[in-house]
Amino acid sequence: MGEVLRGEGPLGLPAAIKRMRPGTEFQDALRQLFADEVRVAARFVHPHIALIYDVSLSWQQPWLAMELASGKSLAMRVGTCTWAQLRAWMCATLEALAYVHARGIVHRDIKPENLLICSESDPRPGLKVADFGIAWPMGHTRARIIGTPEFWAPEQAAGDARRMGAGTDLFAVGRTALYLAGKEDLGRARLESVGAGAWLERLLEPDPRDRHRCAADALHELRSLPEKSWSYESAAPLSLTPSKGPGHDLRLRCPGV
Repeated sequence: MGEVLRGEGPLGLPAAIKRMRPGTEFQDALRQLFADEVRVAARFVHPHIALIYDVSLSWQQPWLAMELASGKSLAMRVGTCTWAQLRAWMCATLEALAYVHARGIVHRDIKPENLLICSESDPRPGLKVADFGIAWPMGHTRARIIGTPEFWAPEQAAGDARRMGAGTDLFAVGRTALYLAGKEDLGRARLESVGAGAWLERLLEPDPRDRHRCAADALHELRSLPEKSWSYESAAPLSLTPSKGPGHDLRLRCPGV
C-alpha cells in the first residue's frame, strides 16, 4: 500500500516519509487505511511508539512523516538475538501496548516488521511500535478479517469482534517473541531454557480469556524472569534497555484496575 522514503522532519531532523504508492491513492479502501493510520498514530506520544512529525491527507498524494529508525526493524534480527535483547524488546513493546490499550485501541498487527529500532545516533534511541494502519477501537461489534496470519490470534483470524481486545495483541507478542528467538522448535527451546516457557504459553493460549489480563500483567511477568543466556549467542549486545524518559511509568496497571 505504502512506500517509505528518507526525508526531513521539523528542524531538519531525519524522517521516514511514508506515502501511498503512485496509483493507489485513488483506491478508496487503501486510502481509508492510510487515513486511519494517521489519525490513530498521531494521537500517541510515548517513548516506544514511532513519533509522527507531520501529515497530509491531500487527494493528490497522502503522506506522513515519522521519526527515522536507522536500526531498521526486528525482522532483521530473527534467530540472532540474545535473551537480554529479546526481553528488552518485548518489554518495550508491552509498555507501548499498555499505553495504547489504555486509550481503547488494539494494534492488530504486532510483528517484527512493525517493531523498529532507533539507534543511539537517532534523537530517541530504542524500540518503536509502528504501523497503526489496521488498528481497531475496542468495543466495536464488527471487524474485518485483516492482519498477518503468521502472527494473528484465533479470534482475529475468525473476525470475532466480540472476543478481540488487548489479548489479541498479546498473542501477537508471543508469536513475535517465538519468531525472533528462532521460530517454532528452536524458539520454544530457547525460551524454555531461560524460564520464559510458561510466559510464552500463556500469551499463546487459544482462548483470549486464558491469556494475561492486559499488557501490564505480561510485562510484569516478563520483567520477573531471571537473567540467563541461551546456548546460541551470535548477536552483539545492543543498548536497548526499557526507556526511563518522559512518559515512562514503571507502575503500569491494567486499564480499569
